Amino acid sequence: MLPCPCTKGRMYGRAAHNSLGWKEAGDQGSKMPSEDATNDQDERVGELSGVILYKNGKVLRPTISLYPKVAPNASFIDGVATKDVVLNMEEHVWVRIFLPQPSAIRSPQSSELKAGDSRKMPILLFFHGGAFVIFSAATSIFDTACRKWAGELGAIVISVGYRLAPEHRLPAAFDDGYLAINWLQEQATSKTADPWLSLHGDFSSCFMMGLSSGGSIAHHVALRICFAELSPMQIRGVILVVPFFGGNVRMSSELTRAHDDILTMNDSDTAWNLSLPLGATRDHPYCNPIGPSSPDFKKFDLPPYLLIIGGKDPLHDRQMAFVEALRKSGKDVELLKYENYGHYTPFPETDLITFMGRCLSQKVSDDVTVNISQKTSEI
Repeated sequence: MLPCPCTKGRMYGRAAHNSLGWKEAGDQGSKMPSEDATNDQDERVGELSGVILYKNGKVLRPTISLYPKVAPNASFIDGVATKDVVLNMEEHVWVRIFLPQPSAIRSPQSSELKAGDSRKMPILLFFHGGAFVIFSAATSIFDTACRKWAGELGAIVISVGYRLAPEHRLPAAFDDGYLAINWLQEQATSKTADPWLSLHGDFSSCFMMGLSSGGSIAHHVALRICFAELSPMQIRGVILVVPFFGGNVRMSSELTRAHDDILTMNDSDTAWNLSLPLGATRDHPYCNPIGPSSPDFKKFDLPPYLLIIGGKDPLHDRQMAFVEALRKSGKDVELLKYENYGHYTPFPETDLITFMGRCLSQKVSDDVTVNISQKTSEI
């Protein structure tokens, strides 16, 4: 069992939409302040995507989001069913589970398989992006992506609804990621585990994946679990898509693309100011994973990494430096770079299939069949 820094108010195994209401679950970390937060005399100290932090510590969030939230569907729609499960009621930490419909399954609640078919699916734990400040696991763009990945990969995808800054500064999001790992391990051993996972999930074939700030979360959670006993769960690989890192000194790509259409350096700095511990600089290890205060990767037994980055991303040089630091430490790292894309970097699912298949091939024996086939990526 992993020790977890965020266990107060834990409520495993209950659907979030049955206990909180799915909209409220999706709004975790987004509590609206009292009206006096908008007083003209209150000084604004930070603003990102409509999220405003005032000097008095109060936060105002927009009531209308660029991307709507999507409710879970307990029945299969286009081959994927979803449900929300609360991990920590008090802190509004939750997950959305995406279950693809194998031909052997009659319904999400059914445990009846076709004769002779006992295959289980890999599990992909996903952390959404949003600069630690916006979005949730219910946001439409991430709900759509996770649905696609579940169907294309033939894997159970679990998207984590972690706490947001500035109400909950780092390491809150890292703690919530660690909590999700802790919960997933409990599902592997509990007699009252969620049936979607216990009946259809292969806990020996787990992966972590993060997009942008979610990539930072996945990396920091990977560092934490290196010293934890996860058995029978096994993390086979970590996938970072355009990970959101920073540092005090600008790198070349950050200078030449400071006014990028998708991610400006001003917005990047604001996001870190809103999310880092008070008084911390951008060389804090939470922001700069290879900075002067960051841990030595040689001390960590990390699983294989896959980084997917864009050649036109302002953070390109910082991400490449991260890759080189991992390689110099003797870590297993694959890099997929799409030269014509920036911080938003779409990629084919074959990239994930190839990487996951390679990681899973390490556990193949005469009586074990890998559920994800290996294919060649087209880059």
